[in-house]
Amino acid sequence: MDDKRNQNPRGFQVDMSPLHDMMKRMDSFFQDSFKPFHNIMNTKSFWVHVREEKTDFIIEAELPGFSLKQIEIEIVESKVFIRAKNNTQELQQDIHNNHSLHKHAAERLERVVTLPFIIPKKTTQASFHEGLLTITVPKPKSSGTFLNINEK
Repeated sequence: MDDKRNQNPRGFQVDMSPLHDMMKRMDSFFQDSFKPFHNIMNTKSFWVHVREEKTDFIIEAELPGFSLKQIEIEIVESKVFIRAKNNTQELQQDIHNNHSLHKHAAERLERVVTLPFIIPKKTTQASFHEGLLTITVPKPKSSGTFLNINEK
């Protein structure tokens, strides 16, 4: 029996788009569900979009008002943690009335993106330009093989 599956040079391919659509919908659900609590708990979030291309996953995060030094990316197995921290201090002095006012504000934002494979730390790249953080995660090479089925 001539098995055409063994002739496929790309190996076993699986369409992951339904899974990605479901992940996008779940992310949107949780993001929208917790919006009323952001003001109560003094937390904010930021927009993140994940798209799949032929050889990479592209993660884009909008972080307007943040500088490169305020952004941190951590990779843990199949998760990408994106954190943005903003600490501001303001000192106002009124010499005439002998008053001073010291204000300190801290803001921390974090999002977690989970991909369906262990993320390669050495080949993953990130760039930041005009408030847009772009993380490029290469897809792993397909290592699937087909097994021949013997008839008994």
